Amino acid sequence: MTSTSTATTTQPTTTTPDTGKKYKLGDPNGDGLIDSVDASAILKIYARLSTNSTEPTEKESATCDVNHDGLIDSADASKVLAYYAYISANDAIELEAFLSRKK
Repeated sequence: MTSTSTATTTQPTTTTPDTGKKYKLGDPNGDGLIDSVDASAILKIYARLSTNSTEPTEKESATCDVNHDGLIDSADASKVLAYYAYISANDAIELEAFLSRKK
């Protein structure tokens, strides 16, 4: 018997294996937009995680850790707000492209 392996590429979107649900970075409410509502949701999750001894869900980690530092905190919410302000006054770009411009 011969086995073959195939290479796969990783997309900026995280897919959970059990549901096939795709999560968009910076969009914890899943409405397809990245805006102040998402920044507020990130702060709400940050407050919950800070006051309880719980871990973030896979969805929360995939959507809320915008700066990829392993934490969900006010810095992530701030980046979402900065992005939202930018696209409100300029041409829309993807969040990942915006974040890479700010480094």
